Amino acid sequence: MTESSIYATVVDRTELAAALRGNLPPNLVSFSAGRPLPRLTRKDALVAWQHGDVKPCLVCVPEEDREEFYNWLFSFQRDLSPISSWCHVVSVREFEKLVADNRLAASLGGLDAAWAGAIFAEAMALSGRDFDAVSLSACLATDTFAVARMAAIYGARSAAQDTRALMDRIGDRFKRPPERWRPTSGLPISVLLRMMDDPPPAVSALQSVFLSCCKGILDGSEDSRGAQANAVRPLLGMFPRLSVLSELDDLPAENKVRLLRDLAQWSPSSRDEEERQAIAFGAGFVISRIGGAELDLRLSENFGPQLRAPVLTWAAVLGGLGAKTYWSDAFSGVGRLLTRELRRSVYPLDPPSSDISAEELLVISAGGSVPHIRTALNQAVAVSLRPGVSVHFARFDGDRASRNEPAGRQLERRPPAPVSASIGSDPRQLEHLAEQLFPFIRQLFERLGTDPSATNDKRSARKSNRPPELPLKD
Repeated sequence: MTESSIYATVVDRTELAAALRGNLPPNLVSFSAGRPLPRLTRKDALVAWQHGDVKPCLVCVPEEDREEFYNWLFSFQRDLSPISSWCHVVSVREFEKLVADNRLAASLGGLDAAWAGAIFAEAMALSGRDFDAVSLSACLATDTFAVARMAAIYGARSAAQDTRALMDRIGDRFKRPPERWRPTSGLPISVLLRMMDDPPPAVSALQSVFLSCCKGILDGSEDSRGAQANAVRPLLGMFPRLSVLSELDDLPAENKVRLLRDLAQWSPSSRDEEERQAIAFGAGFVISRIGGAELDLRLSENFGPQLRAPVLTWAAVLGGLGAKTYWSDAFSGVGRLLTRELRRSVYPLDPPSSDISAEELLVISAGGSVPHIRTALNQAVAVSLRPGVSVHFARFDGDRASRNEPAGRQLERRPPAPVSASIGSDPRQLEHLAEQLFPFIRQLFERLGTDPSATNDKRSARKSNRPPELPLKD
């Protein structure tokens, strides 16, 4: 920042509301990097403006006063709450860093495609949809996206230590089901974090083995044939049963699929959790080497419910290691949009792009329920974990029917909509209501084994004098 780009002053609580509404105090002081900040006491706040702007861009509040500050805004200055949707609320240390930096660059250390694959795997596993039906919004709502984005801006250690617990606390506020799969506690994500710069230390022997294998796959991505199969040898020394993986590059595609079926049969018979995790890694490695790219991710469905998601994640991660062109049309083109969000730079004094910060959300929802917040999206709340790290949370996630449930069961769980008493007086309203109800009525017919459109087709066929045309046979 330049010497005159940002101005700030300390105000007490009696002046704070006016300052937040754009009434600039007369005693503004120019701030730049290295300038010592004034000492803040209870009920004080350091408010900052950019040159020529009346809307504050930063508010610095003492750490011990932050909860009371959010409650004061929510209770007595409701028109300004949530403040984190239009202004950054930061600590003294964060204030100094944001004033000093022109830009916070995001980097995943060349693992962009692997992180994108892990995010898509979580979105696919949670939604029950194929990769070409997964939207960007679904990817931005995953825990893996939060970890990857945090690691890209603030480093792997910060992502490993802070993100998972914070996501769990926010998820509880939005009534996420307790049985929801949490991939960020699994081995694939922990290994990806330890492949980045300044990684946290390995915490288990199996994690170290997977890390060695992944580094070998990454290093051998451009080497001669067989280099990547040799990369998994550390795993074979620990689990000799998987020795067939060393010959994977010499097998034709149909034999690789056959091997995958064998691995699916081995997994239920294994009583050792580490061996099951090794089988999941091996299966993911096989899927990533069959050659069908994203299409082969469907092969993970051959595994049982306990291993299906880990196999899918490993397949997506291992298939992305060494892929340098992360802006290709992977995942039906959504991959490039996702990596664009992962690598987006953060300009500290730009307004927040989220609906509310995690800190403010946790304070104003301390009673257990999230108050009504005006959001940019109808079905999701964008929550900022830290400046530049925004994750989408679905509203009423715990009340939603699972997308994996049959349509009929979803209909049974949906409460009946209220019907207006005067609706029968207008034929146009009846026609509109019938159009809205038809898809649901059709699903009920299909549950009963009858299809109204098929019935109409049969009646039309009986009325026709022409014999039905049969499909051609080879």
